[in-house]
Amino acid sequence: MGRAKLMVLFSVLAVSRVIAIGQQTAQQTNRGGGNSMGVEVNVYLFDPRPYEELILPAYRTFVDKSDTRQLVNLIQRLLPEIRTGKRKSYWPPEIYEEYIAILTGKQPYSASRKEILQSAVTTWEDMRNLVERQVAPDLVLLLCMPQEMGFNPKQSMSRTALDTYLYAHSRWIEDYFTGANEVSGSRPEIKIGEWSRFFTKAEVEAFDIELSNIAYPTDPQVLEDGFDNLRSLVHAAKQDTNLKLLYVIL
Repeated sequence: MGRAKLMVLFSVLAVSRVIAIGQQTAQQTNRGGGNSMGVEVNVYLFDPRPYEELILPAYRTFVDKSDTRQLVNLIQRLLPEIRTGKRKSYWPPEIYEEYIAILTGKQPYSASRKEILQSAVTTWEDMRNLVERQVAPDLVLLLCMPQEMGFNPKQSMSRTALDTYLYAHSRWIEDYFTGANEVSGSRPEIKIGEWSRFFTKAEVEAFDIELSNIAYPTDPQVLEDGFDNLRSLVHAAKQDTNLKLLYVIL
């Protein structure tokens, strides 16, 4: 996917985001947070071990057997830590409680705009939509983004003073985050956002070198936007062979 194709993808995703926002209703799970009409690009530090050992087995059991029990058990195990704040979560506990209610058939769910009765049964298509678009990705964000590293495992790479500064000092970074080059690692089975793909180890090493060669910024806004955080995140992925770097378009 070169620059032209990626820019087309950005345009399509932006239009899709507008449509999706217009289709949200009171009958759908309330995800919280603000709505952004643009397309965001983020980089995540990713630990594949809980992904492969816990999330993928539960997800595949749902897809292959229509069995939600492993997903429900995983959420129930995490809920006490979310409630106490031991495990950081973008969503409040009520969102995960609602997931459990839907996955266990206690609450109906519709991905469309149609109104549904409390006595209705969630269709397979709507249940799969919920799991693929919300439940499974949220479990990935909960379990696979290391939280005890001393920095944020998520870094925004769009519409900030940081990426403007980086582009001015590194053609390599500019090419990877404006569409001239595409990261070439594997694509996760559970998609995060609208498009996601892992950096290869060689790309992580190149990214780390580029960041280490960039002069330390004097602009406080660049620092506030996460220059140090990005350096720490990428360097951790380079140093620890158990960790990966994930490119995500939201």
